[in-house]
Amino acid sequence: ALAIGLMGSLQLYVSHVAVALHRFADELLCAALQMVLTAPRVLVTREAVVQALQFALKAGVGHLPTAKAAVGALERWRDESALAVCRATDDTAKGSDDDQIGPYL
Repeated sequence: ALAIGLMGSLQLYVSHVAVALHRFADELLCAALQMVLTAPRVLVTREAVVQALQFALKAGVGHLPTAKAAVGALERWRDESALAVCRATDDTAKGSDDDQIGPYL
C-alpha cells in the first residue's frame, strides 16, 4: 500500500512539473525538462514526454545538458517496444509523435 501511494505521489509530482514547463525559464526549465525526460515511463504520460521533448529540443540549442537529455529520451523511447509507446488506438487520432516532435529536430 505504501509503494502504491508513493508511486501515485511521484506520478502527480511529475505531472505537475510537466504541466508547468511553460512557466519556467533558464536553469529551472532545464532542470525540470531533465527530470520529466529521465523519469521512469510509469511516472510520466506520453503527452508529457512529447511536450517536454518539444521544450527540450528548443532549449537544447543553447544548453548542452538539455540537448543530451532530449536525445537520451528519444533513444530510450525508440528502444521501447511499439506497444508500450502507442497502445491506445486514439493515439493515431491525435497525430503521430513524429508529427509533434519532427519540427523541433
